[in-house]
Amino acid sequence: MAEPIRVSFHHGLGDCVYFAHQLAVYCQRGHTFEIACAPDKAFIFADCGPGVTVRPGATGFPHHSWEHGPSLEDVEGGTLFLANKAACNFSRPPMPPIGLIDEGLWREFCHVRLDLSRHLAAEDRDLIERFVADLPRPLVLLHTKGNAVSDQKNLDDDSTRALYTHLLEHLGTGTFVLLDWDQRVPKVAHGRFRHLLDDFQRLTVAQTYALIHEADLLIGIDSGPAHLARFTATPSLVTWFRHYPSQYMLPDHRTLHLVPKAPFHRWNIKFRPTYHLIEAEGERVPGALIGDAACRLLRPPRYLDATRIAADVKLQHHIDRLTHGGWCGNDGYNDRHRSFDLIARHLTSLGRPFRFVETGTIRAREDWRGAGFSTYLFGELAHLTGSEVISVDIEPTRCAFARIQTSPFAGSVSVVPSDSVAYLRDYSGGPIDTLYLDSLDTTSPGHAEHALAETRHGAPHVAPGGLLVIDDTHRAKGTIAGKGALAVPWLVAAGWEILHSGHQIALRKPPLP
Repeated sequence: MAEPIRVSFHHGLGDCVYFAHQLAVYCQRGHTFEIACAPDKAFIFADCGPGVTVRPGATGFPHHSWEHGPSLEDVEGGTLFLANKAACNFSRPPMPPIGLIDEGLWREFCHVRLDLSRHLAAEDRDLIERFVADLPRPLVLLHTKGNAVSDQKNLDDDSTRALYTHLLEHLGTGTFVLLDWDQRVPKVAHGRFRHLLDDFQRLTVAQTYALIHEADLLIGIDSGPAHLARFTATPSLVTWFRHYPSQYMLPDHRTLHLVPKAPFHRWNIKFRPTYHLIEAEGERVPGALIGDAACRLLRPPRYLDATRIAADVKLQHHIDRLTHGGWCGNDGYNDRHRSFDLIARHLTSLGRPFRFVETGTIRAREDWRGAGFSTYLFGELAHLTGSEVISVDIEPTRCAFARIQTSPFAGSVSVVPSDSVAYLRDYSGGPIDTLYLDSLDTTSPGHAEHALAETRHGAPHVAPGGLLVIDDTHRAKGTIAGKGALAVPWLVAAGWEILHSGHQIALRKPPLP
């Protein structure tokens, strides 16, 4: 049997977290290790597998340099994981060569799950359980100031106080624990706040893990506690300023990232589907946005299950914030977010993969408030639920554009170059759960007649209890106007029920008797 590979890993808590996950990948290939580390970090490596023996404080082992990867500017397309610090350290000496990072190894790395709870000492578990026993729930941990590179990571005091204000005003119950080991964060003289040192004690890494494990939410920055949360099922919310999440963390359906737009917009678009990013306008993430996202994370999920709460909250933000158009013209009001929410809740309530068919695909980049960016939005929902979106458009250039924009969801989105009426007339697929009509602009002659033709051919293919939604359709002067001016009366006469009438109109097909 080969001798264990000796490695000295004296790095920070966050780096130790991802090295531990790497060790599990190596062990799956039959390698064994002796790991020298700082004594306070030994707990991190407790669940890597029987092939790992931890030697706290040992000396003389070859040092692992754990270097940074290329910058975001140096990677593109399907190689975005090359910018991840941990990913680029595979096969770096003194570790054995198992190949350089590629899509397969990256996927395996991201899927590693380690459980430290069974390695927690009884006295540490009891200590934390006694502390939280009488604290009103939800229990929210806040870590807003770290030590390493603090000028590029920490939340400033004004933003921190704005976060406190939002939580107190919008979260009616619960306790907020300030994870502050150095007496540096703003404090609040309020019954719902606890300070780690003032009201409890200084915690070890294992005790900090136990507290995160018991919490309902961790709000943090790019520092140890946020990385440590990966070992738990506790949802986390991480705020970024100068560093970027894809470089320092692995994606997780329970971790939501808030990132400023000004320095990172083009990267935010690329990494948004995988890392569940919410983009803040400007150079920094405001405290009120952090608070809003935190409150959403603490509520039951709206579209997905609790194991994907970060993905769910990102969808909520896209629908409730980005597609909320507001006033358009002198007398129009775009509340497309309400009908999109209705569609999303209908599709995910089915409890099975859905089929969403739309006429008229997206035609402008990030056009959330203008046209709704529906192909992207429902394409991501389909991607997350194993479902299908079919987008039909007569213009080949629009189809090419839509394919590029929805490329992260390529397996779930089909963009079809076709006349929409002809496509629906000849449709031979399965039942449609939602038919969304948005093909001919209201500035084009015959738009109402076109929507009626789409409706006549498409309505028979909608599943019983399914939805038909028509964009740019509203009440004006006592009647239905816009694209659905002719289609809506036809549907109502056929027994369809109007569920929503605003900037769009949504109707439900009668269920089977």
